[in-house]
Amino acid sequence: ILDDVVWSVSRTGTITPVALLTPITLSGASIGRASLHNLSRFHELLLSRDCSVEVTRRGGVIPMVERVVQRIDGAAPFTVPTSCPACGGDVVVRSEREAEFLMCALPSQCQQARISSLEHFAKVTDIQGFGPKVIEQCVERALLGEPADFFTLKHEQLRTLERLGDKSAHNLVEAIAARDRL
Repeated sequence: ILDDVVWSVSRTGTITPVALLTPITLSGASIGRASLHNLSRFHELLLSRDCSVEVTRRGGVIPMVERVVQRIDGAAPFTVPTSCPACGGDVVVRSEREAEFLMCALPSQCQQARISSLEHFAKVTDIQGFGPKVIEQCVERALLGEPADFFTLKHEQLRTLERLGDKSAHNLVEAIAARDRL
């Protein structure tokens, strides 16, 4: 059962619809969220609250809404946001490979897109310890704005973050230094 649709902002500024479902067990995993892939697919499905949907785990992993099984008579379909759900800025629709994608018009100024981009950088460069909460605090305190800023972070700056003490701050600085030496 589809409870709601939320819009998630990626590191590139792509705004992806995500289905919030009444939790189900699928292939041994509890599923409460499923991708709606892109704007084109969202429009094709004509989703409304409380409709029944078919969900599969593509590749055995990623939950995807495949189709609507039963619609609710008279239910209003979900709508597309007219502004970025993260920063409130303008949105644009871009066509790519025969599909439409909703985008934040200025992802470089969208805090959520920047946070996601920094998380991605930390992950692909294998800088351990920089999860979403730490990166979000660093962005809010203007310690991080772009990937190069990781290499300027100091122990004194990091130890002032919530839930980080001297040891954790030291470990983060060491994780950065280990990547910098490569």
